[in-house]
Amino acid sequence: MVELLIVVAIIAVLVAVSVPMVIHQLEKARRAVCVNDRDTMRLAAAMATLTDDIDWTTYSDSAAVIAKLKEMGLIEEFECQSGGTIYAEENSIKAGNVSFRCTYHDDGEKPGDEEENLTGTGSALKKLQDALQKAWESSNKDKGNTTFLQEFFKKNNSEDYLQKEKVSDVLTEDQIEKLAKSMNEKQPGYTETQIKSVLQKYANSELTIAPYVLTDGTIVYYYTEDASRFGTDKQNHSTTSMMYYNGTWYMAPMADANRLKTDFYPAKFFSMSPSELFEKEGWIAVN
Repeated sequence: MVELLIVVAIIAVLVAVSVPMVIHQLEKARRAVCVNDRDTMRLAAAMATLTDDIDWTTYSDSAAVIAKLKEMGLIEEFECQSGGTIYAEENSIKAGNVSFRCTYHDDGEKPGDEEENLTGTGSALKKLQDALQKAWESSNKDKGNTTFLQEFFKKNNSEDYLQKEKVSDVLTEDQIEKLAKSMNEKQPGYTETQIKSVLQKYANSELTIAPYVLTDGTIVYYYTEDASRFGTDKQNHSTTSMMYYNGTWYMAPMADANRLKTDFYPAKFFSMSPSELFEKEGWIAVN
């Protein structure tokens, strides 16, 4: 009986070790298929542009682009095996050079639960965006970020809009893999394994998404460990390494192998636009 129990225990340990590995390999295979399908769709769009002289900038949205490619017989009905939705990226449509994204592999949205993910369309971030934009439109538009936000959060309960969220909702395992490669290229002195370790530690934390309002009403968002100053006269608080701007999350380059860059402050946007700063300092698009 003892020997039998030992054998059962050994089998249980082997199963516990092997199942996650199998699941990980399956997900890598699903991602590869998804990427290949989207590459096929991108080439189909390019072919349509060359052969039929299609101006994609006249198309209103992703659905119209995909419908046109299907109508021309250039693509089939592709589905992400992980449950994500494939769509034409909005900025690429405007530029006339269509590329395709996946809500799961590129945006980190969990299938069937998209509204709970902070990926630019998630309910928590969208609620804050909508409220701030509405407040800005009805304001005098001549107040600085600090004054505007202090007034906003004095009128609105900050706890309704600023809550700790899991960074892993945005920084998924798939995103960590891609970011580690990009950061390794910029800083070859650190291995991908070292960089992944730092990113995974960051992803496992719970932080608050805070807003910063530029002088033209544009709003950027960033992760902070301390959101308690909002709605008070306090001005100083922490910032971390990810920002959300114009539909995309960006990650700051690593300062060293043990920590992420944490000395960034949105006030730098007084001297340059977010896009200019991200390019100058080498920030990397997460999704």
